[in-house]
Amino acid sequence: MTQAQLKPQADRKAELLADEVQHIDITSFDARPIIAAMDRMSFTSRDLARATEIYNEMLADENCSIILTVAGSTSAGGCMKLYADLI
Repeated sequence: MTQAQLKPQADRKAELLADEVQHIDITSFDARPIIAAMDRMSFTSRDLARATEIYNEMLADENCSIILTVAGSTSAGGCMKLYADLI
């Protein structure tokens, strides 16, 4: 690529990186009502509600080992504080 072709790409990258990703603070609001409502929605919404039910069951079971596995891209996407709060 020529320098002229690289400049628009560099400008776009700078534009995309101009706003800092804000990490969500799950302790600042009560998500339970919306998660409960998602149980009656479709596809991934139901999956999230079911995952929440499973997680709550795991927390209630003293003999349960909990292992958190996440995609690296989600941490860059604003979930780092959420992960810290889960631990």
